[in-house]
Amino acid sequence: MLVTLAAAALATLAPLTTPPGSSEPTREITLDAERQAILDDLVSLGIMQDQPVEPYCLTPLLAEFPDDELDALAERVLNAVDVEISDGSLEPLAGRLTDAEAELAYDSLVCIAGDADPELVEDAVSNMSDDDDFAEWSLDCVRASLTAFPDDLLEDTADASDPDDLRGRLSDAIDEARGTSSEEDLDELRQHVTSLFFCAPNGRELIAETNLVSDTTPATTVD
Repeated sequence: MLVTLAAAALATLAPLTTPPGSSEPTREITLDAERQAILDDLVSLGIMQDQPVEPYCLTPLLAEFPDDELDALAERVLNAVDVEISDGSLEPLAGRLTDAEAELAYDSLVCIAGDADPELVEDAVSNMSDDDDFAEWSLDCVRASLTAFPDDLLEDTADASDPDDLRGRLSDAIDEARGTSSEEDLDELRQHVTSLFFCAPNGRELIAETNLVSDTTPATTVD
């Protein structure tokens, strides 16, 4: 599932102990009509939220999604699309994600495919891969997430000396954007940072320590 839902459900999700790996398919997969409709909606939602995703990458994830949860997933995704079209903002989470939805949310991170400067993306990835402090981060997830970053955030990421420095730099960027950006742009910025931090084994801690809460989104309740 898209980062929007993973971020909104942060309080209800179990810690991410194993960062997501690559989900690039090894064979041609044909989805049934219901899964194809969900895929189309997720691709549209990603474009609207400035986090486009690769359909070929999402396809095997949806192919393995439980049949008995498809209707609920389709309704959740379609509602997110409707909210994005009408409000241009993140959808407050309505209810706890199931384990299958949470797994889809995490695994879909490697499917992000933005149009950021490839050289800046590789500079940031190279910096992290050479630093032992980032040794347990999923670089496939990092590379995908960074493709949706604006240039200034990519430069901050490339210059970070360790995860704490990275968190501080990106937190400062969010604070600065509060006074200069629209709520829609600020939500997109939060999504970018959240998607990157989900690539870390302690991603929930990094997210909790960073000011990523929307000024207008109601707090999520835990069941």
